Amino acid sequence: MRKTIVLATLLAISGLSAIATPGMTQSRQKPRPATPTAPAQQGVVLPSGRGSQASLEYRQVERAGRDLARAREDSYRISYLASQVSSSQANELLPIAQQIMERAESNFRGGQYFEASEQAKAAAAIYEAAENLYESELGYVIGKKGPSGPSRSYIEAPQRAQERIARTEAEIQYYRSNDNTVRQLLDRARSLVANAPTSTTASATTPIANNANFAYLAQNRAADRLLRAAMHLISAERGF
Repeated sequence: MRKTIVLATLLAISGLSAIATPGMTQSRQKPRPATPTAPAQQGVVLPSGRGSQASLEYRQVERAGRDLARAREDSYRISYLASQVSSSQANELLPIAQQIMERAESNFRGGQYFEASEQAKAAAAIYEAAENLYESELGYVIGKKGPSGPSRSYIEAPQRAQERIARTEAEIQYYRSNDNTVRQLLDRARSLVANAPTSTTASATTPIANNANFAYLAQNRAADRLLRAAMHLISAERGF
């Protein structure tokens, strides 16, 4: 009789334990769901691999895509401006910028992200130079909020252009650049500086007295932007 009672008690205890812990047993056996991952953007091949190299390449993809998008936006904006304002000097720059954009897009598709980024920046700088030449014809700065006077970057442009001419010449010689577009941009910048309208002395605190003074600043700023474009192309050519 005692053995029967003890056996019944043990069975009851084991039964209670099974009832009390079914959720825990199931939770141990239930597999964890996979961590969701964000889908890759269409048209962009994301780099594979581990560690810092993959991270660096991913940043280059992102940077190149951003620089290309900005250059395309500049292209649309300046193309519209070209239909409204007449400037032969500015119009001559647009095919050069477009050619560089095509090189940048080709390099991007081929996985040469650094070269694509630098070439896109060069194209954007050329579009900005064209805008400055259109501004020279208009007599004012085309601001985002409407026409405005020249900022400090215009006032300082004559000095900056001279300094950048010397630097670009030095980089062409030091890195032995074989890109004909680089030399073409350098020659155009020299011509803009040499043929800019005669100006009276201007400073950041002195207003521009007439359109000739503004044209002088705008053309020098255009030259500075062309030289920046040339240096971006040198950087793309050397790979750093």
